[in-house]
Amino acid sequence: TALTVSGAVSTAGSSSNDLTKLGTQVLTLANANPAFASNLIVGNNQGYLGNLTPGTVAITTANGSLANAAGYTINTGGTLTVGDSASISSNRLSSTSAITLDGGNLNLVASATGTTSETFGTITLNAGSSAVVSNDNGGTANWTINNLNRNAGATANFVGTTNAAL
Repeated sequence: TALTVSGAVSTAGSSSNDLTKLGTQVLTLANANPAFASNLIVGNNQGYLGNLTPGTVAITTANGSLANAAGYTINTGGTLTVGDSASISSNRLSSTSAITLDGGNLNLVASATGTTSETFGTITLNAGSSAVVSNDNGGTANWTINNLNRNAGATANFVGTTNAAL
């Protein structure tokens, strides 16, 4: 079933304690999580774990953020949903940490009222077919991607709306 983590997620002072999300349901991170300084991995490209559908990690609640993470990797079939469905915050993810799309999806959700702004560091299209989708949700959005890298064989669809352009 879906899981919402209302408490803090921490790496206990280590940058090697990655958080890997497997399974088809949604994992919602509802807290600020300032002590999480490792990597968020949605899905897993390691065959030894079997064929597990990665599902979604959502960071959209009023206090939800993972702004101190070292990086974010979204593997095939996985989705990272970031945005302001509950309240406006421009600090849900780190503006300097890398986002790697290995056939995964980055889903951006604007506020229902007001303007959402978020800056992302480098997004790397690593393998497979990925998507970056912007949803206006009734409000407007200003998404900024500082750097975009595409490795050989990688493709991506960038989908926006008039009020939530990329």
